Amino acid sequence: MTRVGSLKARSLDVHFVPATNRDLKRRRKAGRFRYDLYRLSGIALKRRDEILPSPKPFLRRRARRTA
Repeated sequence: MTRVGSLKARSLDVHFVPATNRDLKRRRKAGRFRYDLYRLSGIALKRRDEILPSPKPFLRRRARRTA
């Protein structure tokens, strides 16, 4: 990645966190969800308390260290 106005390339570590309220296993079996995307599924969270707290504090600390 190169920042706007810079000539120096920097490495970038990106994580995507997709989410849905659909039953992807059932949709895949019915042919309504692509198998290659289903393979990327990781953890299924069923309850609200299983969700991690907001990532904002982590992102702020990370931004300060890399700035």
